[in-house]
Amino acid sequence: MLAAGLVVLMPFAALSQALAPGVKLVPVTKGYSVYNTASYNRHSLTTFQTNQYFAFYNSAENLVLARRALGTTNWQIHETRFQPNSPTDGHDIASIGVDGEGVVHVAWGMHAQPLNYARAATSESLEVTRRPMTGTEHSVTYPQFVNLPDGDLLFIYRSGSSGSGDTVLNRWHLSTHTWSRIQNKFIEGISSSVNAYPNFACFDSQTNLHFSWCWRDTPDFNSNHDILYAWSPDFGVTWKKWGGGDYTLPIRQGTAQIILPMRTRNMLMNQCGMTMDRNDLPIIAAWWAPAGGTENPVQIMVLWNDGKTWHTNPVTHRKSNSWPGRPIVVTDQANRVFVVYGETEQGGRPMLAWTDDPQRAKWNLLQLTSESLGRWEPVYDPQEWDREGKLHLFYQNITGNSGGTMVSVLEFDPAAYFRSLAAGGATQ
Repeated sequence: MLAAGLVVLMPFAALSQALAPGVKLVPVTKGYSVYNTASYNRHSLTTFQTNQYFAFYNSAENLVLARRALGTTNWQIHETRFQPNSPTDGHDIASIGVDGEGVVHVAWGMHAQPLNYARAATSESLEVTRRPMTGTEHSVTYPQFVNLPDGDLLFIYRSGSSGSGDTVLNRWHLSTHTWSRIQNKFIEGISSSVNAYPNFACFDSQTNLHFSWCWRDTPDFNSNHDILYAWSPDFGVTWKKWGGGDYTLPIRQGTAQIILPMRTRNMLMNQCGMTMDRNDLPIIAAWWAPAGGTENPVQIMVLWNDGKTWHTNPVTHRKSNSWPGRPIVVTDQANRVFVVYGETEQGGRPMLAWTDDPQRAKWNLLQLTSESLGRWEPVYDPQEWDREGKLHLFYQNITGNSGGTMVSVLEFDPAAYFRSLAAGGATQ
């Protein structure tokens, strides 16, 4: 019997085809299968105008940049000679950004090491040349490019190490074609021996930038604790607390606003998903053990605000403390919430949970494909979701072994899915 509040669409045993309704796979080429799709790689996929761009490592461990016209299956692929500093280190992710002039920027292959960064000389080109940023990026982990509404880019990274790191912000200025340092340590951690692990940074409809994170005290993930919040009205220059009040920068462990207190050793996972709903209210998707401790079942959870109060709800009703994939979360124009994750209890298959319940208590589950993807975690194209309401995911079987498996884009069209559901194409 299913737990209360959980509806399963297309039961796993009854799945008779590889792809769920509304799902299409667009293959690219073979990619490195030890890692590639960790969800803390926020921007492997991005769209500019009518073109979609992709950054990943191929089976030769070289950084690949790819481009296609949206709606087509033909990829232009450029294999660089850039490689991660340590090919077997899953932290050495590749992140891509495309600025408002259509110029590609890419950062790759670092774990507390000097910056690897390159950009193209002209719009839409995949030919990139290694360049400096501000010249002070000496210890970089988790590079992220974030598109600003005016066409500039933010570059977010950690300086330092796990359990002792500062969060740094740079900005690319289209007006001067230069980088500048916006915040040397907007969240401070090195001096107090913690570090912030941010969730997906996102904008509301008024172009305010929202940021949430957990603290880590040591390299052990079980030292993760608390969920914190900040937002900026000016793209990272000044920061405020949820519900009012200004931060004095840098934000420190003693000054950060806690929106969900949580002790260590509760299986809280770092670097998960966040979005804003259609009322400009935040939703964070992560996983932890709601009953506490390290032996109790781990659930995909949502933490959300109704305008007055923060609430938590389970998305899943899992039986084990095995690690699921880190989730991402998005909302559509109807204010439905979608959460995507890899489910180890179903053999590593990609799952989508959705709800139209205003209380986020009743969830529907959809297995996106029948393929087991191993250690896969979802990474999506935020521009394509915001513009077209279509969820494009980095799709690859992450075997943990050297060699290659096919890299694809999984395209999920909610409108097509709900049409199929209405016509009886999926069962409850």
